[in-house]
Amino acid sequence: LNTMFPEVRLKKTIEVRGADSQGRDLATALSALWTGILYDPRAFDEAEALLLRCLRPPWGSEAVRGHAHLRLSTVASHRGQHDEALRQARLATGLFAGEYPPQPQFLQLSRYQEVRALVSLHKQAEARHAFADLHGAPSGDYLRAHYYLTELYLALGDGQIPFLDGPLWERAQLALDSEHAPPLLGLCAWGFDKLGDDESAQNFHTLCQ
Repeated sequence: LNTMFPEVRLKKTIEVRGADSQGRDLATALSALWTGILYDPRAFDEAEALLLRCLRPPWGSEAVRGHAHLRLSTVASHRGQHDEALRQARLATGLFAGEYPPQPQFLQLSRYQEVRALVSLHKQAEARHAFADLHGAPSGDYLRAHYYLTELYLALGDGQIPFLDGPLWERAQLALDSEHAPPLLGLCAWGFDKLGDDESAQNFHTLCQ
C-alpha cells in the first residue's frame, strides 16, 4: 500500500497529498486550510456518527471498540466536553486492558488521554497519581511524544515546569521531528517562557502557529 499515492492516505495521521512541494508561505497556508476543514464542528459530528456505528451490534473486537472510544474521547475533548472525554478514555482503557493478545501501546495512549482529561477537569492530584502509574517515558518516538505531551500538559495544569532547559530541549527536539508537533511545540514554548528563555519561547510559539 505504501507504493500507492492517492490524494489522501490513512496512516498514523490523515496524510493529504494533493499539494506537495509548496513553498514555505503556501505550505503554512495549506496547514491552516486543512485544520479549518478537519476541525469544523460538522466534521466532528460526522466523525462521531461513524465512530458510534462501531459500538452498535454486531459488536466488533475489543480493539475496534477501544479505538472507537479513544477517538470519541478526542472528539469530546476538542468540543470542551471533558467529562465525556474522560468517560470515553476510561472505556477505551478497559477494553484495551482486556484485549488478547495484548497491545500495550494502545493501552498507553488511552491512559495518556485519561490524564489529559483529568487535567482539563482541574483534577490535578488524580491526574498526577494516574501519570505516576505510567512508569516513565516509553521507547519509540510516537509513544514518547504522547508521553511528553501529557507530561507537559500536567505541568501546565500545575503552573510550573518540573525540570530545567536540558530535558525541555530534548522534548522540543522530538516535537520538531514528530507528527504531533503543534500541541507539543506549544507546550515547549510555554515551558521556555516559564524558564525565562524568552527568545526560545517566541521561536517555538512561531513554529507552533
